Amino acid sequence: MQKNIFANKLFMILAILFFTCSLSHAGEKKIINFITETELLKSTSVNITLADAKDLLSQSFPHWAVTTNGEHGNVDIRLTLTADNYTLQHTPPLENYSISQAPSAGGATLIISGKTPQAITYGIYALLSEKLCFRFYHPKNTYVPIYEDWPLKARFTFAGEPLFASRGF
Repeated sequence: MQKNIFANKLFMILAILFFTCSLSHAGEKKIINFITETELLKSTSVNITLADAKDLLSQSFPHWAVTTNGEHGNVDIRLTLTADNYTLQHTPPLENYSISQAPSAGGATLIISGKTPQAITYGIYALLSEKLCFRFYHPKNTYVPIYEDWPLKARFTFAGEPLFASRGF
């Protein structure tokens, strides 16, 4: 009798291990990877926005990993500053941004560019709201769509600026 109980327990443990291993190797996780320069990460607004965007994307793409400066992802999102110091010091606030996507080996590459770190921040939130259909009703009430695959068409270009002249509290 004890041999029978032991055999049943051993069978259950082996079945659980086999099932778990087969699921973990069934398909590697897809990756959304933010690529940015270390200098841009020194900006508080970009750092906070990047952490928020990664959290939201992790909720929206539950079977994907979201990384920063990791290996090549299925979707790479490059954050790029386009202004030099002279331009930044001698022009009014530059908050316009542009977002473009093109196919790449194994997925897509998006480029979010702006002349200031704040413009990059606006571009990240524009990607979430204008292209991926997130809805920001209140800081504690955000609609997060759920996706299995990257939903954006292969190529697009989108440019914008903040909707309000005055922001913040």
